[in-house]
Amino acid sequence: MSWPPFIEELRRRYRADEANLFLLHGGVAEGRWDIGGQAVDCLTLLVRMLVQTREVLGVFDPGVGLTFSTLEDELRFHRIVAARRTLDNQTRALDLDQLEDALVAIWTAVTTATTRQAFVILHAERLAARSRLKLPDGVPAPVDWAGHPDLRATDNALLLLADDLPAVRTGLGSGLAEVTVPADSVEVEDTESVVEE
Repeated sequence: MSWPPFIEELRRRYRADEANLFLLHGGVAEGRWDIGGQAVDCLTLLVRMLVQTREVLGVFDPGVGLTFSTLEDELRFHRIVAARRTLDNQTRALDLDQLEDALVAIWTAVTTATTRQAFVILHAERLAARSRLKLPDGVPAPVDWAGHPDLRATDNALLLLADDLPAVRTGLGSGLAEVTVPADSVEVEDTESVVEE
């Protein structure tokens, strides 16, 4: 059983410890893959892959907010963020409907190595447009996330999905670990039993 080539590339590069933050671009919106007669998109494939190995899996859409794979994932996320913020003497309440606070919470969680986590951030162009955004509570600006030692010290992953690669490169820099997602529809084998080692 195998994943589409772009998923295999992402897994290989992650396992080789190339990066914790990856930029997926190309067919992230229009690409479709046929799995057992069902057409699935890039996000669905990523969730299917990540849910097998991550204790917390979140998806952040700037227009919708932060959602989680399961209620258990959401509860773990809130416990991790609350505990870490308490240890860091951060008493300000976070409003996860606000972009800045959602990014603070994601960064706080993903740089805490207590559980294996992954966050998929959709529409990375929006994040790139505000990449130098000064975030509260000592969280680095998104432009500084790739390669940041606090993130690199964990086994956690951030996956940015973008349609407009030049806009993201302009905002977040060209040094991101990039993976091209084909826009073609492709039939792949059933991935239910494929587990990341």
